[in-house]
Amino acid sequence: MTTPAEQEPPAPSRDRGWVVLVALTVVGLVLAVLATRSAGPGQGAQPAASTSSSSSSTSAAGPTATSGPKGEDVPPATASPTRRDPRVVERGNGRLAPVAVRARASTGSGRVVRWSLEAEQGLGIDLDELSDVVARTLADRRGWQRADDVRLVHVPAWRVARGEPVQVRITLASPRTTDRLCAPLTTRGEVSCWQSGRAVLNSRRWLTGAPAYRGRLADYRTYLVNHEVGHGLGHGHEGCAGPGRRAPVMMQQTLGVGRCTAWPYPVGDGSQLR
Repeated sequence: MTTPAEQEPPAPSRDRGWVVLVALTVVGLVLAVLATRSAGPGQGAQPAASTSSSSSSTSAAGPTATSGPKGEDVPPATASPTRRDPRVVERGNGRLAPVAVRARASTGSGRVVRWSLEAEQGLGIDLDELSDVVARTLADRRGWQRADDVRLVHVPAWRVARGEPVQVRITLASPRTTDRLCAPLTTRGEVSCWQSGRAVLNSRRWLTGAPAYRGRLADYRTYLVNHEVGHGLGHGHEGCAGPGRRAPVMMQQTLGVGRCTAWPYPVGDGSQLR
């Protein structure tokens, strides 16, 4: 006879094994849910965000952009998008039409530089005002005629159509059309450029200005015309000459003026004219 101590223990029942397995599974699921919640919003298992960058002949790597051989205005890649203004037509119809100009008498006496004016259709912008601002800016005694000793001569549309050469074609365009006309330069619908004989004025900037000219939209428009026409005359970008100095007109004032103060003309800014 065997004693109780010599008896083999009873084998665990299959039902008890399944109960243990189910219990462990439930505990695992509960722990996984708790871990996901403790991670906080936006920190769960999400696919990694992809990054992409567009490039041109020049790219910006900080709060200000570098100057390139064509003098483009490239917005910083990290800049926040401009708050959309309901007045800005993001994409016009793409057709460029001449704008009538009441030309002012030229005060320059040097080499002749011919210019014309056109605008994309469908922007809802006062073209008489555009014409007046451009003509007044180019004729101003603080403008490029005096700074560069040039004679800026307006060429009417009918003469352009007959084939008369134009060195500077000033074009007001919607943000998307600006991107197309400025390519391969990068404007991202935000800034203006000089490209292929055109001083392309971004209608977003024309309507909303820039922080450096807050409350002074008329002055900013003067700067915008002078800056892009300056590229057409062969000028590259310049920097702030020092704290409290007037910003050179070839500084990228749309992106900021640093320690300088905004100034819309090429004369009287203390910069070295080239």
